[in-house]
Amino acid sequence: MFSQSLLRFLHQVHSALWRWRHLVEQRYPKLQSMTIELTSSCNLACPHCCMDAARAGAGHEISREALVQFMGKVKKTFGTGVFLTLTGGEPLMHSQALEVLADLKAQGFVLGLITNGALITERNISALSAALSSVSVSVDGLAAAHDLRRGAGSFDRAMHALQLLSAARIPQLMVNSAVHEGNLPKQFLSGTARSVRENYEGRKTGPTELRWSLTAATGLK
Repeated sequence: MFSQSLLRFLHQVHSALWRWRHLVEQRYPKLQSMTIELTSSCNLACPHCCMDAARAGAGHEISREALVQFMGKVKKTFGTGVFLTLTGGEPLMHSQALEVLADLKAQGFVLGLITNGALITERNISALSAALSSVSVSVDGLAAAHDLRRGAGSFDRAMHALQLLSAARIPQLMVNSAVHEGNLPKQFLSGTARSVRENYEGRKTGPTELRWSLTAATGLK
């Protein structure tokens, strides 16, 4: 049998730990969002990319098993209220990208994707729309300005990706534009906005929310 003094001591320790945990939770809010680089590989070679992503499978990628195991620990510690953004490189260059998305969705996480859009096609849009709550597609201007840094035909592929994502009713679509000296004039802003808008106005399907953000091109070579 435990003595009364020992029981009182254990109760005091428990109470102190509970108060400490309460203070910690007040001072350090629960984890709300995470960003994970699935792979350093990319199908493009943009000169302004701060990631210096490798081409065509030459980069490293996190294994499907390791990521699921790690996110299982995140779920156990913080729950599934964490918004998880997947990026790269180009995240869809991961050898098991669709399987990874399905795994993370099954774990209960809310998922976002940052992509150049070139690998979004009619073949994978169903799997993507089933897993994703948010997608950000890079569009750096009209066709000439965009293709100048991202490669010929990349603008058309990005626009096609936006159309597929819109039709699939992804809850939130974002267009991210890297601003640099080649696309900074006012006509870039108005022209790009008009081009993106034309893909959605008048459609019966589309995203719940469409956002457009500007970032600085930090990795110019």
